[in-house]
Amino acid sequence: MELEKFSIKDVVLGTKNLSEMTTKFLSKSFNYIETSISYNNDFELGIILKKNKSIKVISSISSLSQYELMLKYHLTWLKRNKIDILLVDSKASWKNDDLLSLYTRRYEFCDEFGLSGIDCIDDVKKLLALGIKPDWVSMTINPTYFNLELIEFLKESGIKIISHEVLGGYMAQTNIEVYTLQFLLSFAAVYSDLVCI
Repeated sequence: MELEKFSIKDVVLGTKNLSEMTTKFLSKSFNYIETSISYNNDFELGIILKKNKSIKVISSISSLSQYELMLKYHLTWLKRNKIDILLVDSKASWKNDDLLSLYTRRYEFCDEFGLSGIDCIDDVKKLLALGIKPDWVSMTINPTYFNLELIEFLKESGIKIISHEVLGGYMAQTNIEVYTLQFLLSFAAVYSDLVCI
């Protein structure tokens, strides 16, 4: 692992708790935004994305039941033809056939395909055995929680990583006090291709 890599390639703004302040930052400062069908903020984001077509969209879907219909409406409200990176929640209940169906048709909905919530190498190996090779995996990376073995396996497999919960989730205040914000972001940058805040 290249431990001298402390520059962040790009920062992704998470929009789960979208506010007026966030929308002002979003329209000017970020190359990527992270959203989800379940966030229910498509309308607000669509207004921003219509004005700034250069912002790339990372979106997640937690249910594959009627995914075609859900993604169609999601894209309509986001004012996009495709999602740049579509993440499927690995913790959601879906059948392998549903995932294979979406994976086979992925280029109708997105440019790149990935999974979120992967915790162990076996999860990735099961997908690879099904013929599903994600372009991206979104996972928690911070000094108090990260899976180095999984990170190395993903890198060796040519799968890119989006880090989330880089501040530590409910431990964010403590982690910022102990490690500093700069260190937490740099730590995530060492192991990931995109850092989501």
